[in-house]
Amino acid sequence: MKIFKLKLSGFKNVSDDTEITYDFYKHTLIEGDNFTGKTSICEAIVWGFCGCNIDGHLTYYKLLRNKDSEKMFVEIYFSDNNEQKHVLRRSMDRDGTIIILDNKKITQKEMENLIKSKDIFMSVFVPGYFSKFSTTEARNFILNIVPNFDMNEVWDKLPDDERYLIKENDLVNLIKIISKKRKKIRELEKLEISLKGELKGIEGSIVNIDINRDFIDNKDLMEEIEKLELKLNLLLVHSENTKLDVLIKERNLLRKEYEFYKSKIDNSSYKIGEKCSICLREFDKETINNININAKNNKEIHEKLNEIVIKGKELKEEIDGYNLNSSKVDNQEEINFLKDKLKNLKEKLNDINMKNTKYETNKKIYKNSLFLKEKIESDLKNTVLEKNKIMKTLNAYIHANAVRADVLFQNLENNLNRVSINLEKVNKNTGEIKEFFEIKYDNKEFRLLSNSERIRAYLEISSLVNHYTNLKLPIFIDNAESITNYDKPEVQIFESRVEKYFSTINIKSI
Repeated sequence: MKIFKLKLSGFKNVSDDTEITYDFYKHTLIEGDNFTGKTSICEAIVWGFCGCNIDGHLTYYKLLRNKDSEKMFVEIYFSDNNEQKHVLRRSMDRDGTIIILDNKKITQKEMENLIKSKDIFMSVFVPGYFSKFSTTEARNFILNIVPNFDMNEVWDKLPDDERYLIKENDLVNLIKIISKKRKKIRELEKLEISLKGELKGIEGSIVNIDINRDFIDNKDLMEEIEKLELKLNLLLVHSENTKLDVLIKERNLLRKEYEFYKSKIDNSSYKIGEKCSICLREFDKETINNININAKNNKEIHEKLNEIVIKGKELKEEIDGYNLNSSKVDNQEEINFLKDKLKNLKEKLNDINMKNTKYETNKKIYKNSLFLKEKIESDLKNTVLEKNKIMKTLNAYIHANAVRADVLFQNLENNLNRVSINLEKVNKNTGEIKEFFEIKYDNKEFRLLSNSERIRAYLEISSLVNHYTNLKLPIFIDNAESITNYDKPEVQIFESRVEKYFSTINIKSI
């Protein structure tokens, strides 16, 4: 692009009843004292192409209008990279702003067909504008204009043991992938700590579980208690009744016992559906027949019946000859002895039962704890294996990103002279490549540069943007008196120099 002529009216110190024209050259020198309007030429061109002020603010452009004027315009005569000539006019009045290119009204978006974007135009035409970007904005700006390089160059530089860990298509998105993998590793590390804590707690609880004793057999104790209770019950019966009462009750019990054994022989004693008084099973026809057959042939049952008959006769004779005025049986001392003994035995049984219950509970807890311990150990092992696998893959991606960063850096370095731009840096703790932005000139930090060094650095960046965008936009060097010589870019140059001997602007070709 080359700018031939600029017309303006109502702009800054030029009122709207005046129109000023400036002609420009391949290399234009603009001289004048302070406040003569040298920078205004730059601002007029910026507003014409971008609709903003020299700082890039779209909302402050109204301050460019002459304070005593209601309208303003700039008209720029220029040629594009194909040497096709154009006339651009931007005007503003009470009704708003109008952009006309080659007698056709256009929008700012359509203007980007010529300049691509406001930031690109400003970063070239106004050296130093680039420094107004934040670190993130500056980094993204460079990355957006740098053409994509061949990722095969990165792939070819990776060792074989890393290539099988990563996907070649992932090379264009390494930083996001690395971030995701680091996040996954942090999640696994938290899970690992949690599992180790659970495992430690379970191991501690298992140690305190007593399972080193056998189940206590209480069968003999229960039988002893049962015998003593039966004996106590008989004594209580005797103590609460007369001897005659006891004999009568014994005879009644003997009759029931006789009926029981007699029923084993009597076919009509059992009916289908009735329950056995001993085992509580219901009788069916086959069972009843088997019982009757066995009972008739059972010698022991007949002998038992004979014993009951003899015992019954003896009880009858004793009852018939008993004195009804006999006193109750006195056996209280023995009853108290049995009660105390039963109390002690039951307490002992209760203690044994509690110990057995606790033992059984501990066995279940121990068994469940062992199962849970094995599961946690398995989960912990798998977690560590997964973490180590991802870490190995992560290291491969980090190295690939370092190689990519080096290729990108070399790509930039090949198009720069004394300026170096770093877009990424290595985290010393993790080895991970972090997003970063830094400009150096002759390996010096930007904040340490002199004014002339800064201008030279800005000119290199402007040339870099021109190179990558292939726009060949002109460059306006304000305060050019700060540098006496520099490498001239192959584009149109405007040099603005303070010269106190010129009370008005003097423009010439150099």
